[in-house]
Parts: sequence; structure tokens; C-alpha cells
Amino acid sequence: MTRLWVSMMAALALFGTDVDAAEDYPYAGFFADVGKGELAEITAARCALAFFEQRSDGSFGHYHIDNKTFRATGTVQYLHYREGSCSFDSLTRIETCRSTLDLTDRDDQVYEMYIVYGEIGGDRVAYTYADTPEEAAAIAAGGQAELEEDDTGFYERCPIDATVLRTHIAAQDSSYSEGAIKAFDDPASSLLKGDLARGVLVKLKTH
Repeated sequence: MTRLWVSMMAALALFGTDVDAAEDYPYAGFFADVGKGELAEITAARCALAFFEQRSDGSFGHYHIDNKTFRATGTVQYLHYREGSCSFDSLTRIETCRSTLDLTDRDDQVYEMYIVYGEIGGDRVAYTYADTPEEAAAIAAGGQAELEEDDTGFYERCPIDATVLRTHIAAQDSSYSEGAIKAFDDPASSLLKGDLARGVLVKLKTH
């Protein structure tokens, strides 16, 4: 274990978490998609690379680390790469979202998503993705559906103070390639445990 990794672990104990409750939406704050779940230090590394903000009005935005700026100057800033808005049906627990910007695929930026929610806790939200409204309704009703392995998982609240993250969001869209953005959006284990995530967390700690 490197010294920097130890520093990252120590930083976790000092970070606050965003505990602001959603006013109009069942959850709000800064989150990462952790799939089936993972250790807190890996979730922190994931949030250091990319995260999404679910807002209390149903809108959302996704952001990734500006690796080039961080490598060049040590400055932490996050670039906007996905935006949209959702509506939530509290009776069926089905969320319908419409993307208006998605720079991971510039040829297919406007689309709809259907998500069925299980438990919605303060820091963790269980989800199941569906391909169609009909499939979402069937899942919500307890029916069968042909699901891929990554169709179910959890959104985990970033274990980094929300004010700190918000301060580092740049007012600009990402100009990175689709492949580079996807690498932050769904990072490999080597990237989660690499020097970039560790270095960003150390910088955020000293914000």
C-alpha cells in the first residue's frame, strides 16, 4: 500500500457527507453508481473521478475530473458531460428520465431511461434499469424481466462534502473524447486504485 493510498484512506474519515434531504424528489445530492456495492474507499475514488448530482427538482447533471488540468497544475475541476431531467411516480416507484446532453455518445444524446427503485435510503438507492415503460411496470409489479447483470445495483452518496464537490464544478461542458469520458464514467479497477484518484482525494481534503 503506497503512502498516498494511506493518505486517501485517512482523508475519508475527515470528509463530511451531503445529508441535505430532497425537498421535492425522493433523493438528492452527489452520488456514484457503485453497481452491486463496494468498499467506502473505492466509492470515494469513484467520486473523485466522476459523479452525478441528482437535484431536488428532478434534474440531474454528470461531471468528470479534468485530468489534463489536474496533471498540469494540480487544480481539481469537474467538467459537465451529461444532463437531463426525471419524474418519479411514488406509487409505482418508477422514474422516467430524459437525457438532453450525453457526451459519451454525441450521436445519441437525447433519449429516455426507465428506472424502478427499491429501497431509497439517505445514502444508498437501489435501482433496476428497464428498457421500456412496459418492462418497468412489470418489474415494479414483481413480474419477470430479462435483465443484464449491470441492470441492477446501487447509487451511493459520495463520501465527500457536497460543498467541496460543488465548488470544483467548472461552468463548461467536457471537450474530452467519448472514450475518455466513458473511462471516467465507468472506471476500471486500475483507475480507481491509481494515482489520479488518490491525488484528487488528497487535494479535495485540503480544499
